[in-house]
Amino acid sequence: MLLNRLRGQVGRALGALLIARLGGFPVTGSVTWHITAADAAGSTGTGPTSSLVITRCPPPG
Repeated sequence: MLLNRLRGQVGRALGALLIARLGGFPVTGSVTWHITAADAAGSTGTGPTSSLVITRCPPPG
């Protein structure tokens, strides 16, 4: 089922995948995050909250 009711809304299938980039963390530790998306009509949707552990990586090269 696609939802597209107001001008400016982007149709999305229920259960659609949201993708975001995380990164640029200056220190190691635990990070809690979630994604909130909005369309031109002001409708919003959020993904579940989750957490991850940041570890130090060697510099590239």
